[in-house]
Amino acid sequence: SVLQPLGNIVEVASSLTDFSTLVEAVVYADLAVVLSASNEDGLTVFAPTNKAFADLLKTLGLDSIKDLPKKNVTDVLTYHVLAKEVLSDALEDGSVVALNGQTIDVDVQRSFRTKVILNGITKVTVFDVMASNGVIHVIDSVLGAMKEECEDDSSYRFKNRNRLSCSKYIMRFKCNKKDNKNGGRVRDHCKKTCKNCA
Repeated sequence: SVLQPLGNIVEVASSLTDFSTLVEAVVYADLAVVLSASNEDGLTVFAPTNKAFADLLKTLGLDSIKDLPKKNVTDVLTYHVLAKEVLSDALEDGSVVALNGQTIDVDVQRSFRTKVILNGITKVTVFDVMASNGVIHVIDSVLGAMKEECEDDSSYRFKNRNRLSCSKYIMRFKCNKKDNKNGGRVRDHCKKTCKNCA
């Protein structure tokens, strides 16, 4: 049989039932052309599932993504897009700049399988869904920007490491060192759980 060419990011997302809300949001925000276009560097989309959007709408007390102002939806969606193709094996600890100019914190853990956490909360559940103009990584919640005071705080990312990792001496050392630097206490507004790693 002849292999069919890959569709673009919007076409691939449209073909998958778990991204109908994402596609609806993309069309509503007039971003379909942007996410369908090809460029030399490609695109990366961190794609929230229908459940992720449903959880967000429930939190906001809304029934539909269209109940939000179009400008807000555009800003949310462009925060999920990188202006280059980044496959899972190229994801690195640190931060990346999204299409809307804001920073996404990336925590990569590699052992027998790769685990990636974005902004200390959001998990990448499926990697490398390929499209003709880039790649999609599936995420379990809609990304929210980190609080400004936490962006440069390296211990923010420790909150989602499992307890086995936290029990290691080096992790406890890093947490305690950060606590001491902050006057002996973890800053609650960054939602650290270094205290859970002790």
